[in-house]
Amino acid sequence: MSNAKFVLRTIVLSLAGSVLVFVGVGQVLASEWTVSTTRVIPVSAQQVSAPVVDMNRWADWIALEFPLGNPTTREVRGEPGQAGQQILWSGPLGKAAVTLDAVTADGVDYRIQYGFGSGEEEGTFRAGGKFLGSIQWQADGDGVAVTWSEHGEMGSLIERWSNWFGALQDKVHQIQRASLESLAQHLDAVEAAEGR
Repeated sequence: MSNAKFVLRTIVLSLAGSVLVFVGVGQVLASEWTVSTTRVIPVSAQQVSAPVVDMNRWADWIALEFPLGNPTTREVRGEPGQAGQQILWSGPLGKAAVTLDAVTADGVDYRIQYGFGSGEEEGTFRAGGKFLGSIQWQADGDGVAVTWSEHGEMGSLIERWSNWFGALQDKVHQIQRASLESLAQHLDAVEAAEGR
């Protein structure tokens, strides 16, 4: 066998082996993730509920933004305290939406959808993703334990490989921690202002 054929066969077999490893290991990697953070805030459940069930007030405490190019617009739709409220971001790089699917006495359930590109019809998202989340609260001693959870799925092998080291989960956890810290500070400031 000539040297050129040997080299070509070696390259083809190496590439085939790499593809098999990519697909095989990708099938074993986790296809979903869940991140949850809890913080006890020394206030009442009613005080926690007010800024969480009103998406107009989310900008006061939540560290969630979608940088979709300049200019990115942000719009809040829906009735405060009701399911169906939505925050919509739109920019030259794409669109994103957070929608409250359920509002109860002790929490909210929501979904985050985002997509990239332009020319999409309202409410549709392409080449993006979807997360489900909840923010729940319950009495805990002299305060309220607020638990924020998010869950996402990684349908493609590329998503599974790219999230193998947990970069997405770390980012979600940072947003949850920062937001709950900001919520505690916001509620403290509101309480101080009302106490004057």
